[in-house]
Amino acid sequence: MDRAAERMLRVDLSSREVTVEPLPPLRGRKCIGPRGRAAACLLAGLDPASDPLGPGNRLAFTAGACAALPLPGASRLVVAGLSPVTGLYAEAEAGGAWAAALQRAGFAALVVEGRAERPVYLEVFEGGARLRDASRLWGLTTVETQAALRAGLADPAAQAVVIGPAGERKVPFACILHGAASAAGRAGLGAAMGAKGLKALVVRGGKVDGAPVAAGCAGCPRPCRSAVLGHKTRQAFAELGLVDEADLREANWLCNAYGLDTLATAAALRGAVRRRRRERREEVFRLIQFLARGELPCPPEAVRSADVRRQREGSPADWTADAARAAKILGICRWIVGPSGPLPVDQVLAGLGSAVGVPVTTADLAREEDRTEEAIAAFNRDAAAARISAV
Repeated sequence: MDRAAERMLRVDLSSREVTVEPLPPLRGRKCIGPRGRAAACLLAGLDPASDPLGPGNRLAFTAGACAALPLPGASRLVVAGLSPVTGLYAEAEAGGAWAAALQRAGFAALVVEGRAERPVYLEVFEGGARLRDASRLWGLTTVETQAALRAGLADPAAQAVVIGPAGERKVPFACILHGAASAAGRAGLGAAMGAKGLKALVVRGGKVDGAPVAAGCAGCPRPCRSAVLGHKTRQAFAELGLVDEADLREANWLCNAYGLDTLATAAALRGAVRRRRRERREEVFRLIQFLARGELPCPPEAVRSADVRRQREGSPADWTADAARAAKILGICRWIVGPSGPLPVDQVLAGLGSAVGVPVTTADLAREEDRTEEAIAAFNRDAAAARISAV
């Protein structure tokens, strides 16, 4: 992994200082997933008794070690801080290209603290960042803000996460938006961002690394922009029944209704119900081959532009629970299919480890998740005690 991408930006809005620091460990161990990195950046110095809408709260924006790789779903952004809804440490996630842009600019995380005297936005570029006045942006919607930022910076490729009028007014359920539809929508962290007077975080520039392509793909007649481990990656969405937009909407509803963490979890639940209803009948699975739009593979986009090549009976090789858990921690899709079928999880993780420069095994990732959960639980116990004692 590029050592530059193991750095974090710390931004103090009160003093307007921007510093570059090494990415901290979590309980003595380096994290490679965005969730573990967020906990590592915040929990060590965040006061559990801080007001979520006060200058003492901190917000972390983190990317995983795989964010800039051309893997389906790898560019996941995790936003963390004290929630205005609960007063406890909380997280929200969003897709899109922002996390990949941050890593390509040379950073794995960005931590914001303090409160600005007037509205500002942060411009991140390769190797550094600076605060800029956002008075002209205050009051604009999220779509208008992103358009104004790109026009003002004369950079149509700039990637931004922004708040709208709800965040500015500290509405407790305000979201943080990226693009037209990617939202870090949980825990009201958009209100925490607005309370700091921070309108947007925009990332521009940074190098784009090519995807590794091995001999196994050399003979393939179809172009592919989603190569990793030297294998052509395809998304076997039909394994869980996600073959059209209606299926995606239903899985998304399950996520929201039951507080599920990933679309894959909702799809798995949906698939399990379907299988029970069909009384264990064999299902017909479609293997969907897709060409990712743009630099970053986006599975929902792939479904909308799916090229259904063939049908077959039976399911692709089963992935273990460890594989699903590992994929969740990394923030990637867990169905990676090579030219001859689904790749074994150990092979995939070994290739990812080579690509990001650190060993990656299911055991390593499980330990990282355990450390993250334990650290968050300990912090939230202290935060809850502080809220109770203040009543």
